[in-house]
Amino acid sequence: FQHTRTSAAMELETIAGHLLAQAIAPSTIRTYSRAISIYSEFTKKTYSLLLFPTPLSTLRTFIAHLFQNQCSSSSILTYISALSYVNKLCSSEDNTTHFLVKKLMKGVQRSSQSPDMRLPIEIDLLGRILDNLHLTVSSHNKVLLFKALFALMFHAFLRAGEVTIRSKSDMSKVL
Repeated sequence: FQHTRTSAAMELETIAGHLLAQAIAPSTIRTYSRAISIYSEFTKKTYSLLLFPTPLSTLRTFIAHLFQNQCSSSSILTYISALSYVNKLCSSEDNTTHFLVKKLMKGVQRSSQSPDMRLPIEIDLLGRILDNLHLTVSSHNKVLLFKALFALMFHAFLRAGEVTIRSKSDMSKVL
């Protein structure tokens, strides 16, 4: 029995492909494409061929390679997520969830932790900032607005993201 596709089946395949393409954001597609490109370059250079689905041994050396090249732990995790996505799309075994990979990632995180260099603003520093705002802000009204904003943030323990917006669509997300 030979399986032939009807035009209706081919149209449904096209729709399914479109839906799958819409499943992740364009920025994620760009990030994952970059990750796959880096992985491809690594495997071709190290093993002389592209390896998919990703073998566990290759994942181990790829993580070590990224760590050796000073990639941040979050970047390495993103690259591993991209490989996981491709493995799942191909209905292949996903070694990225293997115990060993998780432990390697934990090691990466612990090895690359650095102390938080940000210091809290103390009351005397806030006073100096408020006293010198006129040196960096030309409008008197804006100076007053910034003084009020900085004083509110300091006394209410607010972070910048809690009182500012990136776009007009974010206006409902702040106080």
